[in-house]
Amino acid sequence: MSSRLCLHDQLLSAVPALLLVTVASVHVWRWHHEPVSAWRGGGFGMYATVNDQRGRRVSLLALDGHGQWQQIEPPRTLRHVSDALTLHPSRTALRAYGEAAACSAELRQAQSDLTALKVDYRELTFDPERFTVTNTLKESVRLDPCP
Repeated sequence: MSSRLCLHDQLLSAVPALLLVTVASVHVWRWHHEPVSAWRGGGFGMYATVNDQRGRRVSLLALDGHGQWQQIEPPRTLRHVSDALTLHPSRTALRAYGEAAACSAELRQAQSDLTALKVDYRELTFDPERFTVTNTLKESVRLDPCP
């Protein structure tokens, strides 16, 4: 039996390498000619970004008597909502969350002197020029206390 491969087998063995070179070439071309990101075909996709649910935070803040914003615990009944907000944050959803928190009996009892409430949405962002990750405020909604 001969250890040499026939031409057909040699061509078949080259297919994976040719596919890899083709995909890499397309990615390099796209990087230079299209607005790609980690979520739109650049790099290693979603695995190369810090913007995932673990890097997102929704915070509830109350304005104290000295005019300073203090982070407060969300009402127990709304903790699952703040977790869900990190998946699909929007200004409307943050406002609805803040209104529900402001009108909750638990928060009104704990913060009897509440003058204003704020909901902040932050996420980790990567600065490719400085190679740093920062905790960036993306959205903030200020609300009056529940009447």
